[in-house]
Amino acid sequence: MSVPEKNKQNKPDEEKKPDAMQGMGQGMKVSIDLLSSLIVGAVIGYALDRWLGTKPFLMVFFIFFGGVTGLYNVYRQSISLSPGLKANEKQKNKKGEGEDNDGGI
Repeated sequence: MSVPEKNKQNKPDEEKKPDAMQGMGQGMKVSIDLLSSLIVGAVIGYALDRWLGTKPFLMVFFIFFGGVTGLYNVYRQSISLSPGLKANEKQKNKKGEGEDNDGGI
């Protein structure tokens, strides 16, 4: 077996690695976005609680707000990563433009 033949056999393995690494990178980005939103919300809530003297209330509110923001960011990223979802949303928007959306009432 010559050297060029070995290189041809290794090509499929090399093509799979970037996809796996890209998926891992996207997963890390999503998890970091969600976690950072929660942490930022907790820090802002804690700082406002200390400043205003409203111990747990603002921290709980901002943790919740950070979680909602993080989930929204995850949703936006998942929409941008999956082309099938974009096509479905465009079709729904086109259907809804000319119709009256009152449910036929």
